[in-house]
Amino acid sequence: MRTLALALLLCLPPVAASAGGSDDPAAVDHSAELERLTHELDRLATKGAWKGVERTYAKLVALGVELPASAHRLGGDAARSRGDATVAQRRYLKAERLEPSSTNEALDQYRSSYGVLEVRRVEATCIQLTPAERPFDPTHAAAIDHASEALSDSGAFRGLVPAGTYHVGRYPVTVEPGMKPVVVQRQAGDGDCP
Repeated sequence: MRTLALALLLCLPPVAASAGGSDDPAAVDHSAELERLTHELDRLATKGAWKGVERTYAKLVALGVELPASAHRLGGDAARSRGDATVAQRRYLKAERLEPSSTNEALDQYRSSYGVLEVRRVEATCIQLTPAERPFDPTHAAAIDHASEALSDSGAFRGLVPAGTYHVGRYPVTVEPGMKPVVVQRQAGDGDCP
C-alpha cells in the first residue's frame, strides 16, 4: 500500500506548477484583486462617486499589472470630474492604445478644444488665471479651476486648459487647441493673489 501511495505522489506534478504559480515566493498572482477592484471601480462609477473611482483606480495602478481599457477610461472620467484635464487625457490615451477601435468622445474633445498652457515661475508667489469669459460647460470650468488652483498654490502650471483667452496675472494669453504650449515666463514680483 505504501509503495502505491509513493508511486502516485511521484507521478503527480508539483502543486505550485499545477496551480499556475511560481517557485519564486515573491511572485504574486493579482488576478483576484484585479477583478475585485475592477468591479468596485464600475460600481463607484455607476454611482457617480468620482473620488472613490480615483482612489480605486490608484489601487489598480499600484498592482503593477496591465489594466483593461475600461479601467483607464473610468480613471480618466474621475480625473476629468475634478478638472485635471492633463491626467484625464493621459488615461484616455492609455485606453485608446488598448482598444484602438473604441471611440472616446472625451479624448476627441481634448484634441479639438483644449490647448497646453505653461506658466513658469521665478519665485514662489501665487498668480491668478482668469478666463476672458467663464465657460458654461462644467468640464471646461473645472479644468480652469484646477489650473487656477495650481497657480494659486505654487505659482506655476503646465497642463491642458480649454482653448480661449485668459489673463495670467497681468499677462494676456490666447490658448489654441492642440499640443503646442503657450508659455508665460513670469517675472519677479508678478504675484497677484489676495
